[in-house]
Amino acid sequence: MTILITGGAGFIGSHLADELVERKTKVIVFDNLSNGQKDNINTNAIFIKGDIRNYKSLEKIKEKIDTIFHLAALTDVRESIEKPNLYFQNNVVGSFNILEFCRRHDIEKIVFTSSAAVYAESLSPLKEDEIPKPSSPYGIQKLIVENLIKNYNETYGISFTIFRLFNVYGPRARKGVIKNLIDCLKNNEPFHLYGNGNQVRDFIYIRDAIKILLMHHKFKNEIVNVGTGKPTSINQLINYVQHITKRKLKIIYHPSIKGEIKKSVADISKLKKKIKFKPIDIKSGIEFYLKEEKIL
Repeated sequence: MTILITGGAGFIGSHLADELVERKTKVIVFDNLSNGQKDNINTNAIFIKGDIRNYKSLEKIKEKIDTIFHLAALTDVRESIEKPNLYFQNNVVGSFNILEFCRRHDIEKIVFTSSAAVYAESLSPLKEDEIPKPSSPYGIQKLIVENLIKNYNETYGISFTIFRLFNVYGPRARKGVIKNLIDCLKNNEPFHLYGNGNQVRDFIYIRDAIKILLMHHKFKNEIVNVGTGKPTSINQLINYVQHITKRKLKIIYHPSIKGEIKKSVADISKLKKKIKFKPIDIKSGIEFYLKEEKIL
C-alpha cells in the first residue's frame, strides 16, 4: 500500500508519516515547505516538493497511490481574514486539484482534515450533524472543500473520511495557544492574550489525533469530530502551564480577534462508539509536550 500525505512536512502530517513508516507503509510526502520543515520529514518517506495550487506539480507523483491524506492548508483564522485570496487559492483551489488528481488516477480514498471552524458557536458540544455556520474565511473554505469531497464521492465514487479537527497540540506545532505559551516560557517573554481568556476550546494531544486519523477505515464516507469532548478555557491553560512548570507568566491583554468563536467543544460520541476512544487529559498532554520541549 502506498499513502500520499499532502502537507506531510507540517505538524500533523509529519507525525502521521512517522507512524505510517513505523507500520511499514510506503509513504510519499508532498509539500511546498512554505509552512512545513524538511527536518520533520521521516527519512524513510519519499519526499516530493510541490505546490497543490499547481496541478502540474502533482504529476511529479508517479507511484500508484491507494489513499491520500490531504492535510496541506493554511490554517490561521486571523490571517484568513487579512489574506482571503491567498487562503482561497491554497485551501479551495489546492483541494480541488487534489480531488482532480484522485479522479484522474483512480485513487480509492481521500482522508481530509477539516476543522471545527466550520461550526457555529455553541454552548453545547458540537455534533457532526450540526448545520455548519462558519464565521471566518478559513472556516468557509473548509466547508466548501467538504462539499466538494462529498460531490466527488457521489459523482465519481471516491471514498472519503472527513475529520473535523479541534485544537491539536504537541511537539512540532507551529501555531496555537499552547505552543505560544510554551514558547513564552522558553524565551522568557510575555504571553499575548487576545480577549479575556474565557474562550473555551477542545484541546487534543497529537498522539491521540494521529491514532484517530489512522482509524479512518472505521468511518467510510463519514464526517468525524477529532477532539476530547472536554472544555478548557485559555485561562485554565495558563494556570496549568504555570502550575506544572512552577513559573509565572506575564500576560499582555489585547482586544478579541474578529471572527473568533468563544466556545468550541466536540461531541465525540462517534469516536467512543466506533473505536472506544479514551483521550489523554489536558494536564497529561501538556506535561508530555513540556518534556518533549525539555522544559520539564
